[in-house]
Amino acid sequence: NMIQTARSSAGIVAGLWDAARIASSLPAGTVAAAFTSQIRCSGGEPDRETIDFGFKEVPKSQKQSLVAEVFSNVASSYDIMNDLMSGGLHRQWKDYLVDVLRPFPGMAHLDVAGGTGDVAFRVLRAIRAAERARAAAPSSPTPPPRGFAASGAASPSSSNPAQPSGSGPAQGASGAGFEPGRVVVCDINPKMLEEGKKKAAAAPDLAADPGLSFEEGNAESLAQFPDNTFDAYTITFGIRNVTDRDAALREAFRVLKPGGRLLVMEFSQVSQPALRAAYDAYSFAVIPRLGGLVA
Repeated sequence: NMIQTARSSAGIVAGLWDAARIASSLPAGTVAAAFTSQIRCSGGEPDRETIDFGFKEVPKSQKQSLVAEVFSNVASSYDIMNDLMSGGLHRQWKDYLVDVLRPFPGMAHLDVAGGTGDVAFRVLRAIRAAERARAAAPSSPTPPPRGFAASGAASPSSSNPAQPSGSGPAQGASGAGFEPGRVVVCDINPKMLEEGKKKAAAAPDLAADPGLSFEEGNAESLAQFPDNTFDAYTITFGIRNVTDRDAALREAFRVLKPGGRLLVMEFSQVSQPALRAAYDAYSFAVIPRLGGLVA
């Protein structure tokens, strides 16, 4: 039930892990440092006293405060940094993630490390598009997407999750046999959440949507959410910033409903030697300067 897919653009690889919650368990798995792609998932080794932070090892007890400092400093320019450092490709990667997720009418979604809302907003717009399509044809329900519980229904493949279509929940959603879906943006950093709220307030469809909410929370302990709450959980370019990744995966499993899905998008390694050398040079020489200038 673990599927790995990857897409490569200009030698930069973004890996997407999709874990269906139908198994009994989940496997373990400076400004510039937080945005580079050379990561090592060492959070699954409980006996270690250090953990990765960018290109260096730091005491586990220090990582959370170091990450907090980085994101507090760059919150207002985070989206610009992503555009500059990826050449805008992060937008395509996030569109692809939502394509794979296939949001459906009435879906409850949790976006962890959601910060400025890039993924969460895409998901909510895709849910609303699916709900409008369902409300327009309530007598012809579509089967649930593969990997989801039978209570869900797939969104039409023709919808574009990255584009708004109308505003607010679909009219007549309850009459079509489902409650309007909702999306929670969860992030440990309040400054990142504030930036997300500003973006939502500036978008008419999102500002008027009661199904969008923001929660301050730690991926390692999502105590504010009961068991079996969400149909789907995403964490995009965020798992590398978690100190105890095993704990985060256990919490993801706990808050997901039976049949729900966990999607983790993260940078990977470039396998082709020539491209790897070029990308390493970009990571070490260009990204740190960009990060310093923008932040």
